[in-house]
Amino acid sequence: DLKLVALGQSIPFVGFGIMDNAILILAGDAIDTSLGVALGISTLCAAAIGNIISDLAGVLLGTAVEDMVAKLNIPTPNLTAAQRTLRSVRFAGQAGCAVGLTIGCIIGMFPLLFLDTNKVQKQKKDAHMNAIFRDIMTEAKHLIGCEQTRLFLVVDSPKSTTLKHSSSSENTTASSSSEATFTTKKPKTLADSYLYCKYIDDDDHNKNKSLYLPVGKGIVSRAVLTGDVVNIYE
Repeated sequence: DLKLVALGQSIPFVGFGIMDNAILILAGDAIDTSLGVALGISTLCAAAIGNIISDLAGVLLGTAVEDMVAKLNIPTPNLTAAQRTLRSVRFAGQAGCAVGLTIGCIIGMFPLLFLDTNKVQKQKKDAHMNAIFRDIMTEAKHLIGCEQTRLFLVVDSPKSTTLKHSSSSENTTASSSSEATFTTKKPKTLADSYLYCKYIDDDDHNKNKSLYLPVGKGIVSRAVLTGDVVNIYE
């Protein structure tokens, strides 16, 4: 009878554990990839919010889980009211709950097989670096007194096969703005490299959002190759 008590208590908690852990992981990941990146909240904070959602789901779906377990026709022990109050019976029920919940939580970790756990950290790092780039370029714009600033990074190859650049737009930009050039780790040869326009401090920056320039063409390339400061007056 004690085994039946433990079995009867463990089966429902397997379902609760699966539901609780799966919803916690999925909700926490969704919150971390959205609010975590946008507002800069920590992963633990996102997990705490996901836990609230999973707990609410457990309360709302608890009846459905119990109904599903009832359809399994699990044998119940024939115990009197006095026997149910015995310490051994209560301990068997608690042990069954603990074992069932542990098994359910382990099974409920299956969403981790399909989630990219490094994606969120990369997005947060990129958002942090973009904020630094914006602050630097905005401050440089005010210090120099120019109309527009651009941040170029030296990359091995463009992300797309089509290079979005033209000599006419490049000359127009160079004559009406000061261009600040920063470089990451340089490739072995700059001849086959490209300049990626990481950030543009301009009201119309979306037009040139994916600007790539081959090294060797334009004023920016001259600054990269020579290390000289190029100042073009109106």
